[in-house]
Amino acid sequence: MIFVGKQLKEQVEQGLIGFLAQQRDNFLLWIAIFLGVGAAAYFSLTYEPSYLATGGILTGAFTVAYGGFYRWHRHPDNIWRQILMVVGFALMVTTAGFTLGQFQTWRQGTPMVMDEIRRPVMVSGILEHHENRETGKGSLLIIGDVVIEDWDKEQTPRRVRLTTRKAVGAEVGDKIKVLAKLAPPSPPIMPDDYDFQRHYFYEGIGSLGFVLSDVMVVERNSGHDFFLHNIRRQVAERIAVIVPERQAGIVTALMTGERAAIADEDWQALRVSGLAHIISISGLHVAMVAGPVFFIIRFLLACFPFIALRFPIKKIAAAVALAISCAYVGLVVPSVPTTRALLMTGIALIAVMLDRPPISLRLVALAAIVVLVAEPSSIWSVSFQMSFAAVTALVAVAEAMAPRWSALYREAGIFTRAALWGAGSILTSIVAFIATAPFSLYHFQQFATYSVVANFLSIPISGLVLMPMMILSFLAMPFGLEKWCLAAMGQGVEWLLDLARTTETWPLAQLSVTTPPFMFLTGMIVMGIALLVMQGRSKAFALIPLVVAITAYTSYTPPVFVASGNGKLVALREVNEVGAAILRVSSLKREKFVSDGWRKSFGVNKEDMVGFPREGMAGNVHCDRALCRIISPAANISFGDKVYELKEECVWAHVIVTSARLPRGFCGDLPVRIFDYYTLRLSGAIAIDAAGNIATVADFRGERPWNRVFVPLKWHEKGRPY
Repeated sequence: MIFVGKQLKEQVEQGLIGFLAQQRDNFLLWIAIFLGVGAAAYFSLTYEPSYLATGGILTGAFTVAYGGFYRWHRHPDNIWRQILMVVGFALMVTTAGFTLGQFQTWRQGTPMVMDEIRRPVMVSGILEHHENRETGKGSLLIIGDVVIEDWDKEQTPRRVRLTTRKAVGAEVGDKIKVLAKLAPPSPPIMPDDYDFQRHYFYEGIGSLGFVLSDVMVVERNSGHDFFLHNIRRQVAERIAVIVPERQAGIVTALMTGERAAIADEDWQALRVSGLAHIISISGLHVAMVAGPVFFIIRFLLACFPFIALRFPIKKIAAAVALAISCAYVGLVVPSVPTTRALLMTGIALIAVMLDRPPISLRLVALAAIVVLVAEPSSIWSVSFQMSFAAVTALVAVAEAMAPRWSALYREAGIFTRAALWGAGSILTSIVAFIATAPFSLYHFQQFATYSVVANFLSIPISGLVLMPMMILSFLAMPFGLEKWCLAAMGQGVEWLLDLARTTETWPLAQLSVTTPPFMFLTGMIVMGIALLVMQGRSKAFALIPLVVAITAYTSYTPPVFVASGNGKLVALREVNEVGAAILRVSSLKREKFVSDGWRKSFGVNKEDMVGFPREGMAGNVHCDRALCRIISPAANISFGDKVYELKEECVWAHVIVTSARLPRGFCGDLPVRIFDYYTLRLSGAIAIDAAGNIATVADFRGERPWNRVFVPLKWHEKGRPY
């Protein structure tokens, strides 16, 4: 028995030694993973931790890591001390990610408007961003250094985002004044949904709204440096003159990163076809800028023997490509994909200059580390998750297939090489599609069926027309010779839109699904990590998180009833006679943003979203002029804003939802859950599942700096305190 135990211990130790030896090449990858885990842990809390607690945890983790390293350094052959060192290091990096998240929150400190301002206010500040939207929809303005008349400076947002339908005669950098109607950024429209308030908090934007007056210029060119913004503006103006209106929005997006002018129907066609990523500046665009520049410069230098024989032309070409890539990314509107793309492209080109392999998982990990250290909040952004998922999967597959692919390419003729190029393009689309599919399902509840086909067909358009013409347009603009380049680019955009619209018409081009549970996304991420770090047969361990993810998805049942955070809109999810989900909404005209978000979360098609009956019975909803009775599988729900009629519902209903202000003890001792104006202000939107469990937005996000609610004293004086 002792012999068996000793033998088992030796096998375990040998297995651990082998695993740790395999992970030496993944050192940077593990740093990125643990930094991400720490940042995600901070942002998933329902309360703001104290600085003292965070500092104590960080100190403790550092102590454990140092102690583990010290003990391992004295006895490097002891596997258990090596394990202790590794665990201590993992705790330290994870805690560092957590601390960086809290530091970013403290550094940002954006004052947020939490209540809709009932009266218009006079807003003045520096125009930081001006972007024309689709024709007829005005302009988008971002104003910084905000001053609001009669507002306390400490409670005033530093930046606001406004829309206007009137002409704007101001330039970026001018000090302006407008009369505006302000509102808070949208909270989650249902529990565990995307938090726009958190997004805008880290953008430094504390309020949204729309302009009610002309934009008055108080001071021209107020001394602020907005050089790049003005260049973008000039580029957009030149594009608008040459390129037809429909194509101009996409050309502007590719050249400046400003996407507000793209028509809604074009966006929809691009999403359905899986081509929307072509419009978002990412690694594809930066690589298509750096690649041609690198090869053209290298070719031109090689044409001169004096230069080619005396200077490292490959390294010179890489340096020029890096400079051009930095200029391009510096010009466009900054975002996580562009930052990640520049980091990876830059590191790859620097690796070429240092005679190192330009493509590796270390490159991806280093880019992720830089992004997470600079902006830990990006861990929850869709762009961060999808861009790194796609690039990581592509690099991993490229590293695995490189030896065989290179051998085939060396021995192939011209036709075989063309076939290999086509196969590589298809494989790239398939890998990127599979890698981003879980994130697309979780965040967008949509599945682009023909994404692989559309992306393969779009390669000649983007690679041979759009990107080359874009580079030539930038080079020609200083000389006023960009007309033909921009016209050709506009034609390429038209071809791209034709492809997207054609794909959109194919049967089942887009499938809508119910939002998967978070456990599904977590399981898929863990599976991806396991496939990356495991070697040989041990990759089979990735099946465990895959099974967990699939089980979580298949066993998940979405809520049957939801109510908005102001109590003015409710919806009931039902199943019709053919088994398809339908969504009954109290109003098809009120709060369309919320109702459309619910429809997507429930995986319901537009034609299957119907309104409540004005009077009478429809499905499990019965309405009269005063209120509606909703019979869900687990609860009777009354909805309306007539206080007298709601009082009579206390006997029948299990839940009452209303936008009215009800007095305390409205239903006496009856076991009725009441969600009125006061309660919903604290709880946010609610959801009820088939078992009768009630979840609220507040249950999932708690109280954080981006959603704190300040209670006016006068409400306490009315006898209805929180």
